Amino acid sequence: MQAHEAFSLLRGNGQPWLFVVQAVEIASSPDMVRDLLRYTVYGEIPPRPLPPRPSIEHWVAMYRSHRSMQNGIAAGLGLPAELLASEGLDELRAISRMSRDEVAADVAEFTREEQEEFLRLFIGVPFPPDDATLRTMIAELDAEDRSEDPDEDLQFDELMASPAGQFFFRVWWPCWVLYHDYPPRLLRAARHGDMKALDRLLRLDKFAAGDPGVARVIGEIMSSGSANNKKQLSNALAGQPTVKLTDASIRAGLGALISQLAFLAHTTVTAPQIQALFDAIERVRTGKPTDTKITATGESWSKAIQRGRNWPGMPTRPAGQ
Repeated sequence: MQAHEAFSLLRGNGQPWLFVVQAVEIASSPDMVRDLLRYTVYGEIPPRPLPPRPSIEHWVAMYRSHRSMQNGIAAGLGLPAELLASEGLDELRAISRMSRDEVAADVAEFTREEQEEFLRLFIGVPFPPDDATLRTMIAELDAEDRSEDPDEDLQFDELMASPAGQFFFRVWWPCWVLYHDYPPRLLRAARHGDMKALDRLLRLDKFAAGDPGVARVIGEIMSSGSANNKKQLSNALAGQPTVKLTDASIRAGLGALISQLAFLAHTTVTAPQIQALFDAIERVRTGKPTDTKITATGESWSKAIQRGRNWPGMPTRPAGQ
C-alpha cells in the first residue's frame, strides 16, 4: 500500500486537517493579496511609505541567491529558514512514493506525543468546515491581522526595510502570484533573449535591468533589434505588469491553488466545494450568504479552476494520475 492510500484511510470521508487549515487561510486572503500587489507592483500609495531599495548590485544578487533571501525573511519573522525552503514540498512528494511499511518505520521512531501530533495533521475533517469551526479559525486570522502589539509592528517594519524583505515583497512574491513563476527562472530566460520573459521581468522590476546578462540583451535589442522588439522593450521599461487584477480573477487563482494544494495532500476537492469555502468565509465575516466577488458559476467556475492549476512547485493532477 502506498502512503497516499494509507492517508486516505486515515482521513475517511473528510479532508486532511492540515489541508483544511491551509485552504481556509488561502481563501481568507484575496483582499490582502489585491491590496499588497497594488502597493508593491501597481504604484498605489501604501498606508505606510515603502523604504528605499538597496543598491542595484545587492538587489540583483538576490535573484541568484534565494537562500540568503529566505534566511533574511525567516530571521525577520523569527522562523527557522527551513520553513521557507522548497525542501518541504520535496518531502511531501517523497511521502507519496513510500510504502506503508516505510511510513510505519519512520513513524515508529517518533515518541507517542510526536506520533499523535503527526497523525492529527492527516485526520479527516469536513470541507468546508462548519460555521462554528470556521468562525473560530477566521477570528484567529483576523486577530493576527489586527494585532496592536507594537513589537509585532516593529518586527514587520524591520523586515520590510531589510534587503531580503524588500526583494520578497516587491519581486519574489508578486512574481509567484502574477506569473506563477520564480524570479531566478524568469531572469535566466530573459538573459537568454526570451522576449516574453524579458517583458515580464522588466515590467515587474526595473532594477533587473542592472543585471549584466539582462543589460547585454537590452543593449543588443536597442542597437540591432527589430522595431517590434525595441517597442516591446521600451513599453516594458515604462510599464507595469499586464496581468489584470480583479476580485474575481484573484479568487479563481487562489481557488486553483487550493485545488493543487489538495493534490499535494494526496486528496482532491471539487470546484463547487472550493466555491462553498469562499461563500462560507463571507457568510461568517459579513453575514452575506455568498461571496459576490466570485462572478463565475457552475461550469465557468470549474474551468477557471482548471485553467489556474499552474502554480509552480505544486502538483497539477491528483496522486497516481
